[in-house]
Amino acid sequence: MNKLILAFLMFALPLFATIKWDKTYHFSLKKDQIATILFYKKDDPKPYEFKFRWTLYAGNQVIVLSNYRGFPRQHTLFFKANLNSFRQSLISEKLKHSLTKTYLLLTMNDFDEKKKSINFTIYIRDSYKRFEVT
Repeated sequence: MNKLILAFLMFALPLFATIKWDKTYHFSLKKDQIATILFYKKDDPKPYEFKFRWTLYAGNQVIVLSNYRGFPRQHTLFFKANLNSFRQSLISEKLKHSLTKTYLLLTMNDFDEKKKSINFTIYIRDSYKRFEVT
């Protein structure tokens, strides 16, 4: 019985581990205002560019347009838990463990009625320190 509990704890505890983010950025954007983050890979002088903006706010959903390395994407985010963010992989990796991958997580926080802007937070995970971020 003790071995069963120990085995369960060994496999279940990593599921509840919190992610330690390497960088965090906050943005407050008005409609169609573009935010840009530049990623400089250690062995490449040309920056990788991540741009995003929001275009439509209707009810409790927001349309966010993003572009990373020339590839455009469209996201529909909601002001609900687990539906207010999206993940963008920064490097193509075939690693099995997702906690060691390099990616960013864009999270929509709230809508400011007075300023007509949305507050975003970007969390960057780069465990191997392959990028310099500006």
